[in-house]
Amino acid sequence: MNLTGAVSSIGSEDLENRPITSASQALQGMQGVYINQVGGQPGNDAATIRVRGVGTLNNNNPLILVNGIEFSINDLNPNDIESITVLKDAASAAIYGSRAANGVVLVTTKKGSQKSEISYSTSFGLQEVISLPRVVKDPIRWMELYSQAQLNFGTSSNALVFPQSLIDEYSAGMLTDPYTYPNNDWYDIMFDPAFIQEHNLRFTGGSDKTSFSLSLGLLDQNGVLRSTDSDRYTANLNINSVMNKFVTIGGTFNFSHKKRDEPVVGISEAMQMIFKAQSYHPTKLEDGNYGMNFFDIPGHRRFRNPLALTDEGDSNIKNQKLFLNAFAEIKLPLDIVYKINLGFTNDAQRRKNIYSTNCTLRCKNKRAYTNSSRRKSIRNFPRSRKRS
Repeated sequence: MNLTGAVSSIGSEDLENRPITSASQALQGMQGVYINQVGGQPGNDAATIRVRGVGTLNNNNPLILVNGIEFSINDLNPNDIESITVLKDAASAAIYGSRAANGVVLVTTKKGSQKSEISYSTSFGLQEVISLPRVVKDPIRWMELYSQAQLNFGTSSNALVFPQSLIDEYSAGMLTDPYTYPNNDWYDIMFDPAFIQEHNLRFTGGSDKTSFSLSLGLLDQNGVLRSTDSDRYTANLNINSVMNKFVTIGGTFNFSHKKRDEPVVGISEAMQMIFKAQSYHPTKLEDGNYGMNFFDIPGHRRFRNPLALTDEGDSNIKNQKLFLNAFAEIKLPLDIVYKINLGFTNDAQRRKNIYSTNCTLRCKNKRAYTNSSRRKSIRNFPRSRKRS
């Protein structure tokens, strides 16, 4: 394809040594392309792509074509990509019509060669949380500052949430009863270093007229947040054959299976409660039940124990994507090449939510809040599309 206009591209050599888990992250650094990765949850860390900004109040996503067929770039193994080209202006994207109003991303997958080769690549890494809000972690200091803020606001000393008697009781209780009077670092409790590994195996070969490429990939990623992880399995087969001097045929088969686990309440709810948790909020009591603080705090009445949110129950999401592409090129007189390109895509998603059989929250005065129900829900979302 001959293009004239604003075009940016990257090749496979630019992707080989980049620690990316989603192919959309590969576009970072391309001129005129805005990439924003809003989260790092394993299996749900795709980046938002904007070509030269926002152009409409509606859908601003660019048109993404994989081997000429519309398909999500995030469902490809970055190791299977030969090149990515971004068409950024109207002149270069005009051949795709109105659907190219927000730009076009052309993705080409790797092809085989006449030389028989077996290649294997692997990577290992450790993920850590590197930026967290700076907070007061000493409960006594936190109570004193809260009381001082109330006094500065004009609150009577008799109406303080943390009177001096409670502060003294808590300070003494920390030495004898850490379950009722805890001093917890919730960031340290809820976030841990997480291991990530990736393995890719590729077979290539062929003859003078036929070439093939078969690749298998595995990505195993644990999350820094408790009870989060993801696995991705991919397979890609590419075949090209020259039938005669006029006809060339070929095809691509791509399959991906993703599985991720997360707290049943959702990442947003869990993170909200983590940032809301204070050092005086207990994790578990001595009897093994999840703890609640025994005093009432305005503005913190909707607190839910983050440890219970992440460890009790589970949400398991499985997603399978299938991409089939077949083409035929016919050479006509006057150097005219006619290409027939057919494609089929299928998307199937299954979500299973499992809730805890018995989750009890207790506080010092022995009040208990129990959820003894067990529910299991499964949702399936099959979708298929044909492209030509």
